[in-house]
Amino acid sequence: MASLQIPIDAPFVPDHIEVEAEPVLADASIRQDAGIKLVIWWVRPDGTERGINQFISEDELHG
Repeated sequence: MASLQIPIDAPFVPDHIEVEAEPVLADASIRQDAGIKLVIWWVRPDGTERGINQFISEDELHG
């Protein structure tokens, strides 16, 4: 299993955190590379919501 670290601005233990990874197939008609769509969402102790939505290409995953 591969591991990827993404820095986030969260110097605390969030009240709630969700992580979702979705495989994306390449589609030449819309110039879309294959890879993984990664979504990380969390709730800060003050109740504000934060998140990261990042696409990681197949090339990055394989190094």
